[in-house]
Amino acid sequence: MGMIKRILQSFRPIYMEDPFFGRIEFEKVGFWVASPLFKPLGTRVEVLIGADENGPVEADREFYREIERRYETLFEVILDAIIKEAKEEALWKPEFSRESLRKDLRLDTININPQDQGDGRWDITCWVSSIRRMATLLFRNWTIEDVLLEC
Repeated sequence: MGMIKRILQSFRPIYMEDPFFGRIEFEKVGFWVASPLFKPLGTRVEVLIGADENGPVEADREFYREIERRYETLFEVILDAIIKEAKEEALWKPEFSRESLRKDLRLDTININPQDQGDGRWDITCWVSSIRRMATLLFRNWTIEDVLLEC
């Protein structure tokens, strides 16, 4: 009985109360899932935080705060990158505009790689209803390196 109990416990989710992100859940593939309030939008977003079972470190929390601080500027860069990629993939229609895209874009996920590794990689995923695609924007520090538009 003891062995079966131990095996079953290994499949149970691990939860932690993070001082910044709130209740988070550890995914056994090396990241935590949180749903904090994203202040610039006044809504909750899913945040994936690359960290071991000890949880996020202060550098991860600070990086998230910096994304919030820079979001207004980042949003403009994100719009430009999605428009460019949508045009390249022939998804952009003449009736679309930057303003319509601004209204169509919904932030879905922020993925923060372990900040203590120092490679500066992270990404944002948004739903873009006008082109019916998920847009994943891959960043290195504050520069977009790639844009993926997926159904």
